[in-house]
Amino acid sequence: MAVNSLKTFSALIIIVVFCFAAGCSENTENSTGLVLLPSSIVGDLPTQKRFDQAFDIRTVPGEPANKGEQTRIYVGNMSQYEMRTLLAFRVVLPDNAEIITAQLNLYVVSIKGELPVRLSVHLLEREFVENEVTYQIAAEGEPWSTPGGDYQSSALGEAVFEGNEIDTVVVDLDIKVLNSKLSAADTTLPMIVLTDREESVLGLLSWESYPDQPIASRLDLVFDLPPETETYLLERRSFSDATITNYQGPAAKPEYLLVGEIPASQVFFSYDLSGLPPLATVNRAWLHLSIADAVVVDTFQVATYAVVKEPENISYVSTSTDIVGTPQSVKSGDSALEIDVSKALQALILYGESGSNYKYLVISSYGKGNLAGYMELYPSDWPDSSLRPYLQLVYTDVPEAAKPKK
Repeated sequence: MAVNSLKTFSALIIIVVFCFAAGCSENTENSTGLVLLPSSIVGDLPTQKRFDQAFDIRTVPGEPANKGEQTRIYVGNMSQYEMRTLLAFRVVLPDNAEIITAQLNLYVVSIKGELPVRLSVHLLEREFVENEVTYQIAAEGEPWSTPGGDYQSSALGEAVFEGNEIDTVVVDLDIKVLNSKLSAADTTLPMIVLTDREESVLGLLSWESYPDQPIASRLDLVFDLPPETETYLLERRSFSDATITNYQGPAAKPEYLLVGEIPASQVFFSYDLSGLPPLATVNRAWLHLSIADAVVVDTFQVATYAVVKEPENISYVSTSTDIVGTPQSVKSGDSALEIDVSKALQALILYGESGSNYKYLVISSYGKGNLAGYMELYPSDWPDSSLRPYLQLVYTDVPEAAKPKK
């Protein structure tokens, strides 16, 4: 009991001394007999504010991003998308080597849709650059002759997969074609994997999944060296792989806001923040969005950027730009999304006198995690006001005593 009294007495002394040093002139006593510090020193209680209308809301289209650095590669067709897997192997054999058998091993780590799935492997007629290739181009400035990859029409090998979610597809390859290819002094074997099965997608392990371990799609070659009778085994794991995706769905509906990976699109929201204190601390901020439709292939995550730009200078935010906060997931069938934009809004407030009244919260597909997919959002002029987007935040102003003197 005596200890508690001593702690209370000590706390009161600290409060009174602090108040004296700060120059308190207000009557801060209350019915408890305690000395309370004024709001000019400790600040006001948190304030809640809601923005129903924005300066500017717009959809900004972009170009599909490269998908060569993800930890999975995909092949199949799903929800208006066609996905193709690209692989490349480095192979160097002795001049007189003759391949006896050849197999491609693909490691399945996810299945979406129905089985069985028939896979066909074809030799690409040109090499691709892993971190640049898309459905339209093999590398920057080098478009495919035919979108989707330039490959030999005859399959190098085929296999039917009807196994488990964690499994291996083994494809026997045409040794005659491989012997001809490698005898021409080619040391790279670029391949493409296709399937004609509708509404079915296989997720395969890419070399990025375990970059410090020899785990990736594997090419096994058994060869001999005539006139010797011994045989040799050469194992090669892919040194390059990527997914290229083609959107085959309808055009975007102009009545909705569109956030998508493919078709690539971001939504910019600019709210009038001039009524907030210049040094306000954002306790929490939410952007409430109502979803008209969402198409999810594997996963679909939403990311946030903070951008200060005049409307005439707005452009699609590159995936190389750092996101603000943590990506949030959207699932098929979701009708609403509440995005935590606390950090992004705080960043916009701290930009201060930026020379522009247009400070944008940018809602985007998380390109580093999404393969494809999109979501359509109800706009701010939608007839049903309950479906319109709005921004809600709780903030605290800095105490007057802590603000810089003018």
